[in-house]
Amino acid sequence: SESVNMGKTSMLEAEFKARMKMMEVRWLGKDYDLLKKNCCHFSDEVLTLLNVACIPAWVTKLANAGAAVAAAGERIEQRRKSLGTLLAAQVAENVCCGCDVHSAGKQSVEVIPSMSVHRACPEGGARRYEDSD
Repeated sequence: SESVNMGKTSMLEAEFKARMKMMEVRWLGKDYDLLKKNCCHFSDEVLTLLNVACIPAWVTKLANAGAAVAAAGERIEQRRKSLGTLLAAQVAENVCCGCDVHSAGKQSVEVIPSMSVHRACPEGGARRYEDSD
């Protein structure tokens, strides 16, 4: 464990308490996020409030790196979903007949029951072909 001197503030205790009370609205337990809104981020905001030194970068470096990776993953997932919807629409338009593609990329397709087909063979006999499921 390491202590870092962040400086001194000239803020009076009553003013500090009033400002901390205002921060309560923005720092609810339900909004806690390990990567984006954690105790280190809270401490950094308190230091800003006190008008002293900023929290050292190494304190939030891991959380910030994790948040960047998570954000990149979310962007990739959104692009994947968009691409899936686009591809489904293209397939429905160019390949399928009777397909209805919804905005979420889900398709509803009319199912046509299989039927027997009789073909004449070159030898003159008839063969029966059946679609199998």
